[in-house]
Amino acid sequence: MPVRSSKDVVESIFGPIGPVQARQQEAMKTLETLQVRDVMERHFVILHPQTTLREAIGVFVEKGIEGAPIVQDVALKGILTNQDIVKLFEEKSLELSQHRHRAVNYEKEFRALGDKKVAEIGRRKISVFPNTSIFDAMTVMEENNLELIAVTDEAGAVRGIVNDSDILKTLMKILV
Repeated sequence: MPVRSSKDVVESIFGPIGPVQARQQEAMKTLETLQVRDVMERHFVILHPQTTLREAIGVFVEKGIEGAPIVQDVALKGILTNQDIVKLFEEKSLELSQHRHRAVNYEKEFRALGDKKVAEIGRRKISVFPNTSIFDAMTVMEENNLELIAVTDEAGAVRGIVNDSDILKTLMKILV
């Protein structure tokens, strides 16, 4: 994947930058200088590795969130997002549809998915440090197809999260 500059990112969102787009230039500079600690959420939901998928879905719906880090003690074990859950159910549906020649109890199969532990489902542990630039965090998120990333300190303790909405809100403040 080619290395993208902040100019490339801003142009992909807002179009080519010309001499009159001073606000876009400002957005580029901000992406490079603003740090994750400036936009991260410090109060966030965490999932324990033994939390079931059913429980996690309930928390996501109740809290209106798109994902959460999986944390044991203070250490990041992974991330679970709505995207991961949808993908899991899509894969199971595809698998079951290939067994049309035999009776399949879809409800039973999907209930079994709900009993899985989030530690079995969550993505690998990808994080950034609080002093990471917003641009670099966006790059990590894009390269790993994440809409949420954990923020950890040097010891690996989770200190916050950043999601794509946090970054968009920051961009909107700059551009409006």
